[in-house]
Amino acid sequence: VMVNPMVEEITGYSAHEIATLDEWFRVAYPGRTDEIRSRYEALRAEGFPRRPIVAVTRADGTERDVQFGGAVIGDRVVWTLADVTDQLATERRFRTLFDASADGILLVRDNLVLEANGSALRMFGAASLDDLFGKHVLELSDPAMDAPG
Repeated sequence: VMVNPMVEEITGYSAHEIATLDEWFRVAYPGRTDEIRSRYEALRAEGFPRRPIVAVTRADGTERDVQFGGAVIGDRVVWTLADVTDQLATERRFRTLFDASADGILLVRDNLVLEANGSALRMFGAASLDDLFGKHVLELSDPAMDAPG
């Protein structure tokens, strides 16, 4: 196993402490070594079609959420690790504010509704997101409001 400085920063382990694949699974996933190793082997056999997020235990005992990617290149496997802990925490805070807002909020991409909070559902008389999902935002406007005058 070859470890770069970023992996050392994410995990708190030096390259010497995780010099083998067995050591990696032992230190990064205590108590879950076999489970995570099995998931890894299944992903590897499939050619790493997904990039799962897995909690990695750092040398100081704290956990970080790490998105794992891999690629088989010849007889070697190259991993990518991205610490997404802060991103996930931000997304949870956004979701809490989004869901709790008294203001109607729509998330829109290319003028199509992707998400709506409960206040927006009530505002548009929708029973669920299914009633709004994929609609063009102009379909939601009141024609009386668009009339000149």
